[in-house]
Parts: sequence; structure tokens; C-alpha cells
Amino acid sequence: MKALLPWLVVLQAAVLPVLAPGAEVRLVSADLLDVHAFGRVEEGRLRLEGPPLDPGAQLRLLVFPPGGDADAAARAASGARALEVRVVDGELRVRGPDGDVALRELLSRQGIELIAPGEGRP
Repeated sequence: MKALLPWLVVLQAAVLPVLAPGAEVRLVSADLLDVHAFGRVEEGRLRLEGPPLDPGAQLRLLVFPPGGDADAAARAASGARALEVRVVDGELRVRGPDGDVALRELLSRQGIELIAPGEGRP
């Protein structure tokens, strides 16, 4: 079992792309029309701005590369994969190939602290 642990970490980390400083993240509705929260990776933190998310909400996570203009963001989004996210017990859970994984945990592995909507940390 110990030999499998590194592979499990790699598989779970592969669910979320590496977020470079300045990358923009948006949590949108399942139909991609409504933005529920947004944020940018800065100083090792991803602070998602927006109202507290409804329990049970089914959302999509979009990641845009840093430093892009509107046209670059549109090109990036056209080929992007929208990750499925659910709000479970106040936690954002990303659907992966082997089940749901906490977004906070995936970001922590990249050295990024998540501040979710309504958490209000400085």
C-alpha cells in the first residue's frame, strides 16, 4: 500500500492544474453563465470573493493563466476543462477520477492557502 501512495497523490494533484501567481480562478454555475466566486493567486493565497456558497451547490471551477487580457482569457477558456465542484459541509470538493477531493487540500499541496467566500481572513 505504501508503494501506491505517491501515485495516489499524483493522480489527485493532476485533477487541478498548477496555479502560478496571478492565475485567476472562477467558480461558476453548472451552465457556465453565472459567476458565484472569483479570485486570483497572490502571495501564496487564493482568496475567493463572493457571497457564501449554498450547501449542495453544483459548480464548475475555471482556471485562467496569469497576465492575460480578455482575448487571451477567451482563448484559454475555449479549450479549458471545467472541473466539477460541489459544496459539501461548507467545503469545496473537486470531482476527481477516484472521487471527490477537497479543493483546500489540492491547493495546499501547491503551497497555496484557500480563503473561501465568507471566511473573511486578512
